[in-house]
Amino acid sequence: MFKLSANGRLTGAFISLGDLYVAYRKAKVEAYYENTHFHALAFTEYEQDLHENLTRLHQSLLKPGFAWAFDLAFIGDFAYLPKSIDSSVWESQADGHFRALDPLSDWEQRFHESTIRAPAKLRLIIRPTVNFQIVSALWIIKVGHLFDGVIKPAVSYGNRLRRSYNEFGDPRVDGPAINLTTTGLFAPYFSAYRT
Repeated sequence: MFKLSANGRLTGAFISLGDLYVAYRKAKVEAYYENTHFHALAFTEYEQDLHENLTRLHQSLLKPGFAWAFDLAFIGDFAYLPKSIDSSVWESQADGHFRALDPLSDWEQRFHESTIRAPAKLRLIIRPTVNFQIVSALWIIKVGHLFDGVIKPAVSYGNRLRRSYNEFGDPRVDGPAINLTTTGLFAPYFSAYRT
């Protein structure tokens, strides 16, 4: 599975530059469909010198000690997204207010003068770097598909990897191999959710 040299380094045989190009393409597609935060600008900047950036990433992945895995600048940062706001504390102060069609003016009319704070629930999310997203896609391509391949489709419908039914399967799993020719990693969720 992992190819290690005599000094304990990963060799280029396990992770090639071509693998990183495939992982980049898949990470970009998955990031495009992620609607919790904006990735387009980061991917656009990364593409300005795509070959150099992927070559540098490839070299850092093959360095002994895996220092990239502990580098917070490589991983990214975090943000809090609003999950819900309980506005019932404001409803008692409505004073017969009717809602406006414009949400901004409605907010201004109802809550501008209020001193009561509504309890809000926030969701903690990661804001990964492009390199971290590429490594995540690479892990799915190299390792994660093995886990997905042994899960029976009758028990797990959603968030499944796209598989290639026209090619030979992977001997380590019962089903067909991961499809590397499609743009994204995951099969569309809507039909699986309906099922």
